[in-house]
Amino acid sequence: MSMEKDLIKNAYYIISYFHQKGKIITQLKLQKLLYFLEAIYLIQNLDESSLFKEDFYAWEFGPVSKVIYQKFKDYRNTTISLNEEGDEIASNMNEENKVYIEALYRLLGDMTASQLVTLSHLPNSPWFKLKEKFHGNIPKDTIISKVETRDWLAEMIGIDLNGE
Repeated sequence: MSMEKDLIKNAYYIISYFHQKGKIITQLKLQKLLYFLEAIYLIQNLDESSLFKEDFYAWEFGPVSKVIYQKFKDYRNTTISLNEEGDEIASNMNEENKVYIEALYRLLGDMTASQLVTLSHLPNSPWFKLKEKFHGNIPKDTIISKVETRDWLAEMIGIDLNGE
């Protein structure tokens, strides 16, 4: 079975899974979780160019998917709840995605949205490098490199992508 690469479907499953674990998900937290989910996927699948066809942009509070922003912006900073359609999509997520999202939960599930923002803003992160490049004023349409994200996260957690 291959990975489900639909960004919205993965978002629904993350929301559903985290809710089952008693965690709240805000838009800010969801944005960062999806960003890190893709990075984890890319570390495990070096031959892939991405998990999601959509890009993440370097906004003030870190990586943002414009698709996810549009879909969930009405929640602002409140808990996202799923409607019947979202529950249905989440309940039909394939097993490979579940494995990745459960691993994501084990790694980052106890972090708050602000802690995830801090993580995405660490020195040498792709977001941090863009902030430096643009002297603190990143244009809103600036895309964060998926490869740089993968390489940064791999280095941060001690994975040698060259197999050495």
